[in-house]
Amino acid sequence: MDSIDILDEFDLFMTYFDLLPAERELYHAIHGGPRPRAGRLRAYLRSRGVRVPCQVLALYLSGKAHADLQRSKLRSACLLRIHPAMGYLLLSGGADRAERLLRGRRVLFGERHAVKQPAALVAAIQSAIVSLRSRQLAPLAQRLGPLAFEDEVGARLEAEQAVRGAAREWRSKLKHWCQIVLVRHYRQLNTIRRKLVEFLALLTRDLSEGFGLDYPFALAIQELYATFAVTDWAARFPELVATLVPMLAQRRLEHLETVARRAALSEPVRKALEVMRAHFAEPVGLAEIAAAVHTSAPHLSRLFRRETGRTLTEHLQSLRVACAQKRLAESGAGILEIARASGFPTLEHFYRTFKRRVGLTPRAYRRSQRA
Repeated sequence: MDSIDILDEFDLFMTYFDLLPAERELYHAIHGGPRPRAGRLRAYLRSRGVRVPCQVLALYLSGKAHADLQRSKLRSACLLRIHPAMGYLLLSGGADRAERLLRGRRVLFGERHAVKQPAALVAAIQSAIVSLRSRQLAPLAQRLGPLAFEDEVGARLEAEQAVRGAAREWRSKLKHWCQIVLVRHYRQLNTIRRKLVEFLALLTRDLSEGFGLDYPFALAIQELYATFAVTDWAARFPELVATLVPMLAQRRLEHLETVARRAALSEPVRKALEVMRAHFAEPVGLAEIAAAVHTSAPHLSRLFRRETGRTLTEHLQSLRVACAQKRLAESGAGILEIARASGFPTLEHFYRTFKRRVGLTPRAYRRSQRA
């Protein structure tokens, strides 16, 4: 097997789409997907010069380690890279020397795991990942001491209350809960991710009307699923939440103002709001709504604007555009079908209203959501 320069390999900017077909199969198999086809895996290992049996070491390379390894070469070794910031060193020989070299360059790695045949590669990589996480988290686990389920639940409740109340110590409480989650569940990467996503959902579930939180919420989840070094999450997750805190506070204020305003609404306006929520997708207008609440159209129009700060038509259009946004993002229905299902009488009216309120055409909005 030829010598390799680890730094050269890691300097390449890698994404999922840069992977070869066999590497993509490995990527999915490591996280519980179907096992790679034996023939393709065997051919891939042969193309990388890997002789089986061999041993696997999972590596986590920090920026400092990149510089330290710039002049270092390992013989009888192949670096398999299918995750950002992580690599799997396949060693056909000289494993002890490789460990000494990596330790001297301050590269964090786990225990070696044997691969006796190509089909055993996935299980060996999974074991190598767990041993790497265990070594990464060992100092933190020692500092936190024995942890029980009650410790995790209590820390989550404290963190949630602190974030919701924008308390001064919310970052430290959130970081503490993250550390407990990492130490208790380091063997299950998706369990860690699920708990962090659930925390985000808890923060935003009562304030999810409309679309103001969709973009930052989606970005936070995308970041979670792009991070493979678990020790990064304790520091990174509070930063992701920090982008939501001001918006949560603003939405909470708006929510309270809306509740207070609705409590002071007159009966005709409250009934008009109920009629519009129930029938906005139908061809209803001011006259039909006024008839439904048993008052005149001019009187309802003046009353509605005075009490809500907007016209009845503006509110009706907001409901229809919000419905169209949801359908564009979540369904594959045609534009005309969505326009009609959202209550717009013509396609031209739909395009004009949607562009004015959202800033994008319906087609452009759909592309932005799918991107």
